[in-house]
Amino acid sequence: MISPAQNDAVIEWLYAHSKRPQVAVRVWSKLFTSLRPDTGEVMLTRQQMAERVGVDPGHVSRVMTELASINAVRREKRGREMRYFMSPYIATHIPSPEARTAARDKAGPLLVLMDGGKPDAS
Repeated sequence: MISPAQNDAVIEWLYAHSKRPQVAVRVWSKLFTSLRPDTGEVMLTRQQMAERVGVDPGHVSRVMTELASINAVRREKRGREMRYFMSPYIATHIPSPEARTAARDKAGPLLVLMDGGKPDAS
């Protein structure tokens, strides 16, 4: 599961870089209330997250895009629906160390360095 240092890093990034930092931090906190323990899938829809935070669903989409840009979450399209998963760096209950390492390697680094708002090419 997420460490205090990881959570702090994500929150600090959101406050420094999000276009709507207060909403972003609220969305981030709500993700942890509905995680599927075996997969890290967020079991709330975009609409449900928006209702819990009290914002328009479009704001949730933009925040999730910001979180995906730093690999805190990943998005997976299933039909017409977008599903969200916490990064294996953030929340995982994968039992074996080898499987956790493989999932983390596949997910990429937790915070992607940005230069001028664009991913670092190096």
